[in-house]
Amino acid sequence: MSIGTFNQMLAGAIAAFLPLSAAAQDWDGAYGGVTLGWAASENNYNFNDTYDEGPYKLEGSVAGLFAGYNVQPGALVYGVEISANFGDVRGLPSGYDNQEYDSIIDLKGRVGYPSGPALFYAALGYSSSRFAEDGRPNETLGGLGFGIGVDYKIGSRYFIGAEYYWRDQSGSLDYAPGWSIRDTSLDTFTIRGGIQF
Repeated sequence: MSIGTFNQMLAGAIAAFLPLSAAAQDWDGAYGGVTLGWAASENNYNFNDTYDEGPYKLEGSVAGLFAGYNVQPGALVYGVEISANFGDVRGLPSGYDNQEYDSIIDLKGRVGYPSGPALFYAALGYSSSRFAEDGRPNETLGGLGFGIGVDYKIGSRYFIGAEYYWRDQSGSLDYAPGWSIRDTSLDTFTIRGGIQF
């Protein structure tokens, strides 16, 4: 491809994008909704900083709720959001199948760019999850999370969207002194549907 052809394609893409930017929707205010998706994890165990074991893979479906608030002072949208997902994210038969996550809670800060009916955003925050193995009591894991997503307006109040969110989860195992879970990924891909209030 020649440089001239590339420049023509780039100019066409920018020209197609500009009308969408000019007609960007208003995302200001409170919102909430529901999610449905899939979760996957790779658990890594550590014993007294001397022995590592894993990773053990877990997968399963999740469903949940979210609520948040956006402010749109100019070209960007800033917001905070809390979400809770519940499901049966279990260890695979090829690994350690008695592991399970049953809930994930995320508190996120978001920055987004509106373009026409769409809002493209990145998110960063703290995540907490409940984990258990072998029928023992739930343990609480926690750590940073970040992700990307897009919401798409349908009419003036309703929207649908999709989000990928990655979490780094760690925590001690109270029932097994010396053992902990460290640097464990817990990722979700969710489809979202919501309403602005």
